[in-house]
Amino acid sequence: ARDLAFSPDGRKIAVGEAGGYARIWDADSGAKILELPHGGSVNDVAFSPDGSRILTGSSDKTAMIRDAETGAQLRVLQHEEPVSRVAFSPDGGRIATSSLSGKLRIWDADSEAEPQILTQGSPILSLAFSPDGGLVATGGANKQARIWDARTGASLMSIPHEGAVRSVAFSPDGLRLATGSDDKMARIWEIAAP
Repeated sequence: ARDLAFSPDGRKIAVGEAGGYARIWDADSGAKILELPHGGSVNDVAFSPDGSRILTGSSDKTAMIRDAETGAQLRVLQHEEPVSRVAFSPDGGRIATSSLSGKLRIWDADSEAEPQILTQGSPILSLAFSPDGGLVATGGANKQARIWDARTGASLMSIPHEGAVRSVAFSPDGLRLATGSDDKMARIWEIAAP
């Protein structure tokens, strides 16, 4: 498995697989509920906050939004490169997708509008929305975490590390960011003054 995610109600588990599928399983019985095909490895999966949609990102250069009950394809988000990470904003209104080319795209989840494209400058290995949806954090192979304004696209803060940043997570109050790096360190940063 490349990635997995629980549904918000804890009743389903989505698994992204190298074989080109995302599969959804019943968390209680272990029964397979849905099989969602992609044209390449499924690198990341995420449920929408209300659990009605599932987002998958693949090496086939697409992210797909599907109905989490039926598997019906709702929208395909085309990319120029393989998709490494995906996330819904906490209100479900926006989607972030990233790539190993270093591009972060922020999409409107409910319209066909073109995404906002931001550049990290190296492969993006992790991403997360802040609890209020106003910020996006990314972790890169260039030994940096970066915090972006999710609405304007402005780069607000760059946080240096001594190794690639493979995980980022905001605290529930949104005032701190935790980062995990290949330098064998996990760090916690105050957002206002790291």
